Amino acid sequence: FDTALAATDPNSAWPDTGLHGHTVVQPRLIMRPIPKKNHHDQLCDRFLTYVQCFDVIQDHIEMGMPILKRAMRANGERLGDVIPVSQLCSYINLIPRFSAVADPCLTEFNSLEHCQEFFLNRYFDKNTMFALQC
Repeated sequence: FDTALAATDPNSAWPDTGLHGHTVVQPRLIMRPIPKKNHHDQLCDRFLTYVQCFDVIQDHIEMGMPILKRAMRANGERLGDVIPVSQLCSYINLIPRFSAVADPCLTEFNSLEHCQEFFLNRYFDKNTMFALQC
């Protein structure tokens, strides 16, 4: 899966708190810092991931699913962050939100990159469905 739920508040436990204290992210890179020779740093003992973030913009009442949009900087670039891999709680399934007509160039391989809005598929599995109940 290409998207995940990341904890942003240590007091919010997945799945008990649903989306509260969590954000949807797209992990792009997993890395581990390399310490300098003869120097031990606690940061080097854990894996980090560079993620690009999504914002919840509204709930789609009829479908019962939140609508997400890529978080963007003022200059139009995607907003990203580096977080510990341990903050990733669960995989999340996103469904592209099409307008009246879907772009015929979209495929299952490129839709996450080219679409800007998505439905958070709360019906993907029973654990997600119960955690994200309206």
